[in-house]
Amino acid sequence: MDVRTFRALEWDRVLALAALCASTEEGGRRVAELTPSTDRPEVLRRQARVRRYANLEAQQGPLSLEGYRRAPTRSPEGTFFDLETLRTLRTSLDRWKSALDWVQTDEDEDSPLKAILPPDDGAEAVRRRLQSLMDDRGEIADTASPRLNSLRRERNQVRIRLRGLMDAMASDLGDAVLQQQEYTIRGGRLVLPVKSSHKGAVPGILHDVSSTGATIFMEPMQAVEHNNRLSAIDSEEREEIRRILLQITSDITRISDRLEALFDAVEHLDAIRARARFGRIYGGILPAPPESEDTLDLRGATHPLLDPRLNGLRAQIWKQPPCDRAVPLDLTLSLGGTRTLVISGPNAGGKSVALKTAGLLCLMHQAGIPIPASSETSLPVLKFLFASLGDDQSIQDSLSTFSGRMLHIREAFQRLREPFLVILDELGSGTDPAEGAALGEALLLHFHRRRGFILCSTHHDPLKARALAADGMGNASMAFNEEDLSPTFQLTMGTVGASRALDIAARMGLPDRVLEEARALLPGEQKRLKDVLETLEAEVAAHEAELAGLKARHLEAANLRKKLEDRLAGMEQERRRIVESLPEQMRVWREEFISELKSEVNLQRVRRRARESAPKVLEEASQELGLPPVAEHPSGDVPPPGARVRLEGFGLEGEVEESDAATGRITVLCGDKKLQVGAADVTVLAPSPGPSLRNSAWSGAEVSSLSPELNLIGQTAAEAEFELEHYLDRVLRSGLREVRIIHGIGTGKLRSAVHQLLKRTPHVDSWEEAPPSQGGAGATIVRMASG
Repeated sequence: MDVRTFRALEWDRVLALAALCASTEEGGRRVAELTPSTDRPEVLRRQARVRRYANLEAQQGPLSLEGYRRAPTRSPEGTFFDLETLRTLRTSLDRWKSALDWVQTDEDEDSPLKAILPPDDGAEAVRRRLQSLMDDRGEIADTASPRLNSLRRERNQVRIRLRGLMDAMASDLGDAVLQQQEYTIRGGRLVLPVKSSHKGAVPGILHDVSSTGATIFMEPMQAVEHNNRLSAIDSEEREEIRRILLQITSDITRISDRLEALFDAVEHLDAIRARARFGRIYGGILPAPPESEDTLDLRGATHPLLDPRLNGLRAQIWKQPPCDRAVPLDLTLSLGGTRTLVISGPNAGGKSVALKTAGLLCLMHQAGIPIPASSETSLPVLKFLFASLGDDQSIQDSLSTFSGRMLHIREAFQRLREPFLVILDELGSGTDPAEGAALGEALLLHFHRRRGFILCSTHHDPLKARALAADGMGNASMAFNEEDLSPTFQLTMGTVGASRALDIAARMGLPDRVLEEARALLPGEQKRLKDVLETLEAEVAAHEAELAGLKARHLEAANLRKKLEDRLAGMEQERRRIVESLPEQMRVWREEFISELKSEVNLQRVRRRARESAPKVLEEASQELGLPPVAEHPSGDVPPPGARVRLEGFGLEGEVEESDAATGRITVLCGDKKLQVGAADVTVLAPSPGPSLRNSAWSGAEVSSLSPELNLIGQTAAEAEFELEHYLDRVLRSGLREVRIIHGIGTGKLRSAVHQLLKRTPHVDSWEEAPPSQGGAGATIVRMASG
């Protein structure tokens, strides 16, 4: 890459815009002097630093380098820095420390920014010394040294005594002797303004006389000693300050190399900051170079000097009027496909801008500056970039435009390295059209045989034809609006464009007779080629319109498919949710069902519902177990007195003592206890040869084995109700009169469920909260009804 390539691509103007985003003068200068790298690791390192800075600033806010300015760090022995230099050093070191802290907060241990700005204990010690050396006004602080602090305290004390003395003398002498009853200063010493007519009234030293001679300024003898001490203190203070400055200057000079490296790092970080912020203005990207380096693919690329998002910066430097829009550029080159592209089309149609955009974005990419393009862009790391655009004429060297361009291209031959990008604008122009076309074709073929990318623009038909015929070459053209005969600045790959000189001249207002004569003078072959090109352009336009319609329909179908897929995905997600939640929902439904059944006013309804399916279940169970069928009482009948029955839910058997068919209530004798239940709550049993239940008794073993308390803590309400109901049945059989139910306090739900069950259990006489010694509110004492 040479200076003329940079100048042709306006590299310096882009760097000037980026430099405006720096916080420091030194950082801006680094950006303005930036050159692209041709080393792939270095390009990746530059991009990683800019990318990491942008991410870090988005996470924790911007880095402030305000006030930083490079200051000297070395002074000859026996000299010292003035206070202004020390103030600058203090501020710059403060900015270094804030930048260091900002970078060190990055949670990424491998952050590329941390290597730029490492900690330095020596620099930190100097920074702290400068902070203690100067006060908020930037002057030497009293605490700069113990000696200086002592001198300044003594001076304040002497001044207080001297001012008290002078105030007392002025008051004693009064207006008769003094021009005014206030002391003043002459030559750094406190004096009294004495009237000339009373000069003998104040013994002392004469220091000055007023311009009129009416006033003399006398230092009273009583004040001489104090004034002398103040002068001595001032001298000692200056000497102490000189000693302090010599010491801090020596400390700074001793680590000068480290400080210079530290300041280099701060300015380097500011240059990175400037590139990141510059790219943020236009939404720039840092495309990672492909591994094979064989593709140059620009998508949605714009020229930074035309991008409307940079209007503000351009106006700030060059007072440039704003740009309304920049037409995005899409351009693809591949070493395995089309690596040479010949761009044709109308004059002022944007060919040169397209070439400059491609070249300039490659430079920005290799300098670590975000490029204005879409994220699909892919750029290689080029070893060589050459651009010949515009006028290379040199009056000093007696070179014409054509000669200057040939000399520049000769230098490119000598320095060419692969992979490369060669940009040739208006190839073959500036000389005889036939010879220029032949030479341009030869140059194009020479570069094409090497491993690199070539972009050229031309109006010569042989070059366009060569691109149509040669492998690895292709055509592209700048589109032209047929309706208003104006360029659209849109690059179209795979097409050949006409120059449209006569059409543009007509648009510019040239007389019709001139244009008609020009068309008549065109050679027949040129006319035919012009007609062919216009036909090709029309066909391309028709194909593009058809392609646009197909793309629209394809997009519509894709959107419809996406909606259907989203809908199916939603239905599948809902199905999975229902299936996954079904066990839990079934558990909830079960608990709700049991709760609803148990909350019915009459417990018989619950058991009656259970009995509806009981006959079938008993019959199937008897068949499975090989047992004789169980005689059941027909549904709806009341068993007569003397019938043996089983009380469902209690596990008891007994004999019917009394029955009432009208109410459906029966009295059952179980041992020595009588229970009154509904006919639906019992099952009539077949006669048994065993002893009658009327004469049977509960065994003492069962009574003694039943615990007088039940612990329900940790169970759900449904589980507790089930266990408590069966426990109370056993209590009834055992003959226990009082039991304790432990349910805990908790949310109160378990306690409430226990009380609700006790309330609807007929053989429970009463219940109450347990005394404190037996659990208090966490337990309930239950008393059973007597038989």
